[in-house]
Amino acid sequence: MSNAMPPLLEARNISKAFGRFVAVAGVDLVIRKGERRALIGPNGAGKSTLLSILGGQQAGGAGGQVRFDGDDVSGLQPEDLARRGVGRTFQISRTFRKMTVAENMLASLLPRAGLIYSLSTQRLNILREQADAILTEVGLARRSGTIVDEISHGDRKRLEFGMVLATRPRLLLLDEPAAGMGLQERQELMAMMLDQVTRNGITLIFVEHDIDIVFRIADVITVMARGRVFAEGNPQEIASNKDVQDIYLGSGH
Repeated sequence: MSNAMPPLLEARNISKAFGRFVAVAGVDLVIRKGERRALIGPNGAGKSTLLSILGGQQAGGAGGQVRFDGDDVSGLQPEDLARRGVGRTFQISRTFRKMTVAENMLASLLPRAGLIYSLSTQRLNILREQADAILTEVGLARRSGTIVDEISHGDRKRLEFGMVLATRPRLLLLDEPAAGMGLQERQELMAMMLDQVTRNGITLIFVEHDIDIVFRIADVITVMARGRVFAEGNPQEIASNKDVQDIYLGSGH
């Protein structure tokens, strides 16, 4: 990723404490447009907390400043950030489990379309066509009429990703998107996600413990430990850093 590309997101001196426990301590992060950035490190390093601050889920009580596309978005709520183009998925899938796959996708399209209170049949049909198209892109067309409770964990992850795609994000935050999956299912999911990210020109920040996935996808890797940035560089630089190997493969992971 060329440094000539302008920053899409700039985080400066980001800090967050829970009582006496400091989860994030003065982190700086600059993400350029089109970049694929991985956050790695031992459990408890602060990766997911940092992602939550960037996505607005932990904005309250967080110190520092977050700028998105040049605007100060520090402290904004997730829905406000979503309107600006920031999307996020979670370790635990967040879907409407008693609704069908298609109904979930339709629900994700409604707010952006501004049609919650005025759904004509024609407009609804257009949204249904859009929902069907996204379900095809994420490999769920065959499951559109199935209740979410009845689909697999991997398909729920695909659905959640599709629902985030429906908001047309410019920046996508993924928190361990392939957690809890077998090897083949994990590889298929990540390949689909990467294809969609590339095809739609989405900038990506993701937390992932699978180092093979990290080194295959990331342009830049940020290594965190004890709430701070421990090292940063391209995959080759991180792979050859002995201190990173010690801290990431040590007893804390």
